[in-house]
Amino acid sequence: MKKDLASVDSRKFLSLKNKFCLLKLDHFKKLAPGHKLSLGVFNHDSQKFEKFSFKFEELKSVKGPSKKFISQDILGQSKYLNDLSMFVELRTGEIRIVLSSDISAVFLLKPITMTAVKTKVKSRPSPSESATLFSIGTKKRGGDGKIWAVKVASNRTKRWVRVA
Repeated sequence: MKKDLASVDSRKFLSLKNKFCLLKLDHFKKLAPGHKLSLGVFNHDSQKFEKFSFKFEELKSVKGPSKKFISQDILGQSKYLNDLSMFVELRTGEIRIVLSSDISAVFLLKPITMTAVKTKVKSRPSPSESATLFSIGTKKRGGDGKIWAVKVASNRTKRWVRVA
């Protein structure tokens, strides 16, 4: 009976592996705290694939005897997990959860979408550094892409002036 159950488990696991992406440490390395993920896990006890959402908080290094098998814990919030934690298996880098009598692989159900990081808009047409830091006649490219030179203004201070 146990052999039949194991073969059923392996068939279901392989079909899930083909359908969804196994969650790995690389997926978490660039995530910001608060990022929400749609995950799934095959529960061997109930023989069901269970879906859940997870709000990522941080990666935490593991200390102590479990360091031989686990590299990091993944901290976050999920109603499904309650007090269970997800961890990174040292050998494969795969994310696992201890569900009652087995250690289950976690699958990523939806691709992780990273929000675009806003780049700083150059609002100043002249070079971003102060003209007082440079000697008179120094030329630099400004925020508008044009060449600017340091000149002395009528009040004896240095200013950026666009070169024609």
